Order: sequence, then structure tokens, then C-alpha cells
Amino acid sequence: MYASRTLSASHRRRSTPRSWMLSGSAVQSRSLRSASSHTERAAMCPPSENDRTPWVLLYTTNTLWEAEIVVGYLRSHGIEAVVVPQVDSSRALTVGSLAIAKVYVPSALYMEAAHLLEEYRLQQRQ
Repeated sequence: MYASRTLSASHRRRSTPRSWMLSGSAVQSRSLRSASSHTERAAMCPPSENDRTPWVLLYTTNTLWEAEIVVGYLRSHGIEAVVVPQVDSSRALTVGSLAIAKVYVPSALYMEAAHLLEEYRLQQRQ
């Protein structure tokens, strides 16, 4: 009974937090994984003609599928657009006020995109 309360040296070694046990190569591979995921996220936003054109917010909705439809409509008319989903990942909600999706377009094409979005909305009302 008393022996179970005393921790052996090997048990104490095993209970050391993993962050202290990582070797240099493991730490490096972990940082490379996070760097690659960052570049993957950056690749979702397509570069503009000179990489200096800012992207502006065109449309905000609380359903991801609606934002994807708007982006598809804009792309079918030759305007590059991207969806930036802001879903509450801790609760996995995909609709409602905790699941906002924003549509961005290059600022140079904003007026044309806004006109197309208004046309799209009028078509949906009919």
C-alpha cells in the first residue's frame, strides 16, 4: 500500500511534460508544420496583379454556403473573390451569429462586384 504512493524514478521521468522531452529535430518539425499550414492559409487568398491591391469586404452572411454561392456567381462573371469563414470552431456551429462568412474582392473591382451582387439579389427575390 505504501509502495504504491512512492513514485519510482522511471515513473517520474515518464510524467515529465512532453514539451521538455522534445528533441531539437522534433521541435523543428513541429515549427515547420505550423509554418506550412500558415502558407496554406495564405494560399487561399489569391494574389492580385501586383500583390499590392488591397482586398475589401463586399458581403457578409451567416451561412457559409450562401457566401460560396455569391463567390461562384462573381467568379462566373470574371471577378475574383474569396470567402473568409469565421466559424466558431469550439462549438462547430455552421449557421447563426457565431458562423459569419465574409466575401472579399479586390478593391479595383469593388464597384463592378457590388453591381453584380445587387443583380444577384434581385434575381433571388423574383
